[in-house]
Amino acid sequence: MEHDTASSDPLASRRSVLVAGAGLATLFTALGSALQAQSTTSPGHVDGAKDTSVKIIYFMKRKPSLTHAEFRKHMEDVHVMLGQKHFTKYMTSYKRHYPSEVRNARSLGYNQIEWYDCITEFVFPDMEAAVESAKLYAKPEVGGVMQADEHMFIDSDSTIYVTCRPGDVVDTGVARKEG
Repeated sequence: MEHDTASSDPLASRRSVLVAGAGLATLFTALGSALQAQSTTSPGHVDGAKDTSVKIIYFMKRKPSLTHAEFRKHMEDVHVMLGQKHFTKYMTSYKRHYPSEVRNARSLGYNQIEWYDCITEFVFPDMEAAVESAKLYAKPEVGGVMQADEHMFIDSDSTIYVTCRPGDVVDTGVARKEG
C-alpha cells in the first residue's frame, strides 16, 4: 500500500512513502518514479545543514517454513552477496538488524511478540543515487535475480518498506549527560 497525499497535503513532498506486502520490485519502482522530490533543508537538523540523504527501512519476515537462523543464514550468505554485487556503489550505508527479542510494551506483562526477522537500512547519499539504484533494479538481469532469491526466503506479503526523503529525518544530536 502506498500513501500519496500530494494533492491535499502541502508537505507531501517531504513525507515518507510506505509500501507493504510487496517485494523489492515495488519499492524500487516507487523510488524510480514517486521519490524524485527536491532535497530540502531538514528544519530539525541540529546545524540546519542540508540533508540530501534518502533512507529506506525494510521490515522482513521469513517464510513460515524457515527458522530464524535459516532465514538469517540465507540473507547473509546469499541475498546480501547478490545485492552488494550491484547496489552498494550507490549507498553510503547498508545495515541489517536481526532482533533477538521484541516485547509488547503496551501490556503490563511485557509479553514477547512475534515480529520481523530482519530490519534492513539502505542509505543513499541523495535522490539521484536512489533513483539510479532503482533503474538498475528494473533491469531483468539484476532485479529478476534478486526477486527470484527473495521468493525463496522472504514472506513478501508481510514486508513493509519505509522511505524517508530528504528532510524527513530530524537529528537532535547526541544526548547530553547531566552533571
